[in-house]
Amino acid sequence: MENVMSDRFRRRNEVKIVTLKISNDLYEEINKYIDKYGYSSRSDFIRDAIKIFIRLLSILENNSPVTLDARLRDISELIEKVIRSKCRF
Repeated sequence: MENVMSDRFRRRNEVKIVTLKISNDLYEEINKYIDKYGYSSRSDFIRDAIKIFIRLLSILENNSPVTLDARLRDISELIEKVIRSKCRF
């Protein structure tokens, strides 16, 4: 069974509704992080997670990795930096 989440946001005076289907496992994992980092809702957490993911992708696209190990190490360090700077503790 999947959970369905909807979120509304405004862009240029328009309201957009985004609906996501997520597995029960992911739903439970999201709930853990919501409690851990003090988010008021799943929508807020997912919105921040998507922003962080997009930022990480753009940074990674601009870096050419030397080796897979170096890339994985860089990714994990980058994720830690972004989480520390963006998440509410």
